[in-house]
Parts: sequence; C-alpha cells; structure tokens
Amino acid sequence: MDAIDWKLIMQLQSDGRTTFKDLGEAIGFTSLGAKKRVDKLVKKGIIAFLP
Repeated sequence: MDAIDWKLIMQLQSDGRTTFKDLGEAIGFTSLGAKKRVDKLVKKGIIAFLP
C-alpha cells in the first residue's frame, strides 16, 4: 500500500457512497484509475463493501 491507497481509504471512510469520479478527483486520477485502485484493495482483502 502506498500514500494513494491510504487517501482512497480515508475518502471512502468519510463517504462510502462516493463515486469513482469523485475518488479520482480526490487523488488526482481518472475515475477508471480510481476504480482499478479500489478493485486492487478489495482483491487483497484490505477493504470490503457491505450492502
């Protein structure tokens, strides 16, 4: 994990319903780049989405 991953996690903790577009803007990535980072964190078991 790097600083960008931590930024993503903190952003999701403050607003778990945020869009990938907003996440990307917060970390300086595109929405697709943010989605790929989130997917990587989910795959590694670092974060999980609850219904």
